Amino acid sequence: MRDAIEAELRQEVPDPDDPKVKATKFRLLAKALVKAGLGGDIRAISEINDRVDGKVPQALTGIDDGPVQVVVRRFSDGEDKP
Repeated sequence: MRDAIEAELRQEVPDPDDPKVKATKFRLLAKALVKAGLGGDIRAISEINDRVDGKVPQALTGIDDGPVQVVVRRFSDGEDKP
């Protein structure tokens, strides 16, 4: 499915802003996203920032924002099974 969608997005079509110019559908989507951001669409602005600067790392916290606790249990085929 991913390959099919990417193939569709790589197709060139007339640019609605200038029909004499061809642009890929990828390009037209990017253009629409930037236009929405410039129009004040917060979700578009956030998406642009995530794509350009990367997503903001999220801190890992445990219960009640405490440290993360990792429990490791080792099992074997020997007699020391719990």
